[in-house]
Amino acid sequence: MKIPYKTALGGEACLDVVDEAMTKGQSFRGILIDCYMPDLNGFQTAKILKARMSRKEIADTPIISISAHDTQENREKAFKAGMIAWYTKPLGEEEIHELLESCNKVWKMNVRREKMLLDVAPDLLLNMRKLS
Repeated sequence: MKIPYKTALGGEACLDVVDEAMTKGQSFRGILIDCYMPDLNGFQTAKILKARMSRKEIADTPIISISAHDTQENREKAFKAGMIAWYTKPLGEEEIHELLESCNKVWKMNVRREKMLLDVAPDLLLNMRKLS
């Protein structure tokens, strides 16, 4: 399975990649974040991304944490930051497939939810976007 992707070498770069995609009208089906990246760590980056998503500045996208530091404290921090899943490095082929499927399912749910809103109340969705 060939899947297009973009990489970023740190938290600030991740935010830049997402912003650049949005200016081109593109979005991501998932964002995989290492919890211990340079400059902004994954927890900080996820909080910023989730805040932007809640203000509708960027598309609602599942954020998944990846870390070699598998502790209960890190898992709790990841979920508090808005990440939907936790994977411990190194990842095997099966785990990567599962991770991508998780992103795809969440993305499809978001698309269906937005389509339902458009079908039921297109003016409401438009107004919600203007207010955000």
